[in-house]
Amino acid sequence: PLLRWLLRPTVPSVSAAGRVVPPAPRWGLPVAGVLATVVALTLALSGHAHTGRLAALAVPADIVHVLAMSIWLGGLAVLAYAVFPGHRLDELRNAVPRFSRTAFACVAALVVTGSFQSWRQVGTLHALTTTTYGRTLVVKLFLVLLLVVFGALSRQIVDWLFSARDTEDGAAEEADEIDEEFEYRRLRRSVRGEVVLGVVVLVVTALLVNAVPAKVAATTPVGGATGVTLKSDKVWVDITAAPGIAPGANDLHVSVITPAGAPFNAAELTATLDFPSRHIAPLTIPLRRLGPGHYFSPGFSVPFKGDWRITAHVGIDAFTEITLPGTLTFH
Repeated sequence: PLLRWLLRPTVPSVSAAGRVVPPAPRWGLPVAGVLATVVALTLALSGHAHTGRLAALAVPADIVHVLAMSIWLGGLAVLAYAVFPGHRLDELRNAVPRFSRTAFACVAALVVTGSFQSWRQVGTLHALTTTTYGRTLVVKLFLVLLLVVFGALSRQIVDWLFSARDTEDGAAEEADEIDEEFEYRRLRRSVRGEVVLGVVVLVVTALLVNAVPAKVAATTPVGGATGVTLKSDKVWVDITAAPGIAPGANDLHVSVITPAGAPFNAAELTATLDFPSRHIAPLTIPLRRLGPGHYFSPGFSVPFKGDWRITAHVGIDAFTEITLPGTLTFH
C-alpha cells in the first residue's frame, strides 16, 4: 500500500470506480527509491558481498546489481501481465520505448557489477570449474546470456514497431512493410520468455547464496576442511570449517536442516567453541544468516589446533531450545 501510494501518477486521474485520484507527491518517487536501496542494502550485508576482500566496493556493487535486476525483471512482469493485456499498440508508444531504454541501462549495470562480483568470488578458471559455486555460476551465466538474447530481440522489435512510426521521412512506407500485429505478438511472447528466464535466474542465484564461494572452496587443502554434524530427533546442525587449520582464520558454514534433509528455519541459532581440558572459556561464534537454514561466520579465529568442543543452541520455537554438543577438530 505504501509503494502504491508513493507511485501514483503525477497528474490527477480517475479510478475504475469513477473517483478522482489525487496526484502523487513530488517526493514520492525519491522516497520509494530510498526504500528500495535500503532493502537492497540489507541483502548485500547478509550475503557474500559483505565478506572477503574489496567488501567496500562489493557492497555498493551488489546494491546496484539487485536494484538493476529488480527494475528490469519487475518492469518486464508489469509489461507482460499489466500493460500488454487490453492495450492497443498505439497506446504504448510512450511507455514501451521508455522502458526499453531503461532496461538497456539495467542490463549494462548487471553485466558490470556481475562481472566484478564473479571475479571477486571465483578468481581463477580452476575455481570456476572445480567447485559447486563455480559450476552453479556457469549455469547462471548461461541463463543470463539467454535472457540477454531475449532482451535484444525484444529491443529490436520495439525499434521496428515504434521507430518507423516516429520517423518523419518515409514513415508510412516503413510502417506498411511491418506486420504490426505479428510483431506485437512476438514482443509479448519475448517479454513473457524474459520473465520466465528471470525467475529461473533468481532460483539459481539463491543456490549461489547458499554455496561456499569458489575462491574459498578451491583454496581449501584436500582433506583439510573439518566438519561435524550435530543430530537430534528434531533437527540437525551441519558445521564445516575451511580450511580447518589452527592457529588461523576459518570460514564457518552452518546449515540447520531437518532429519529428512530439508532446510530448517530456526527461531534462533547460537554456537560456541571451547576447549575444556585447557580451561578455555566458550568463544561465541558470530553467525550471519545467508538464507533459509544457512549461516556463515567469515574469518573466525581459532587460537590453536586440537579437538574443540562446539555447541549449537537451536531455538525450535519461542519456547523450545535444543542444545547439541559435538567435536570439531582443527589441524
